[in-house]
Amino acid sequence: MTESLILNIESSTEVCSVSLGNNGKLIGLKETDEPRSHSRLATVFVRELMKEAGMGLEMLSGVSVAIGPGSYTGLRVGLSIAKGICYAQNIPLITMDSLDIIAELNKDELSSDYLIIPMIDARRMEVYAKVIENNHKTVVSTHAHIITDKSFNDLRHKPWLLCGDGASKSIETLANEDIKLGKTNTSSSGMVKLSYEKYIAKDFADLAYSRPNYLKSPNITTSKKFSLGN
Repeated sequence: MTESLILNIESSTEVCSVSLGNNGKLIGLKETDEPRSHSRLATVFVRELMKEAGMGLEMLSGVSVAIGPGSYTGLRVGLSIAKGICYAQNIPLITMDSLDIIAELNKDELSSDYLIIPMIDARRMEVYAKVIENNHKTVVSTHAHIITDKSFNDLRHKPWLLCGDGASKSIETLANEDIKLGKTNTSSSGMVKLSYEKYIAKDFADLAYSRPNYLKSPNITTSKKFSLGN
């Protein structure tokens, strides 16, 4: 069987994570949850991971990257690194929803009747969320959501698993008796199987035009020191 060596980059949250997969199996992982470390450590992790595997970037079949939703800075850093490697090595870019990665990390812990609700913290009581059945079917698409006791009211006929870094703050507000808290961190290890499946299906992104999926515009404030009216 031909080897499919894929580098995976996950930088949607505070976690900076890089992994290496071969034919859908994890063979190397570097990650940290040190805040604001993406621009400093992501390329270091890539270099260290390839060195420890005894491989060069020219051996890669493709690069997979999480494109959001999530951290504005983290997403830009991750996609820039992925594009740079793909351009230099002339290999395909694979992109995936950050919430699908969180769901993948949690799906094996559940029976098939559970709904998986991955959440990424978007400050205050807002999260980026989607709802997925354990067979990967999307029930509610990725969206920005303000958590209330009425959230996902029409889905209370099934038990829920909340996961991701927005889950902890949400679980007490959600008035569902049949609810569990899963893993709150994300990891590029959850990308290994998914990126291989996309690679085999030739589900590649447009290298030139791929952009992060921020869902919301950055909160940019205007400096009080200068304005066009002065």
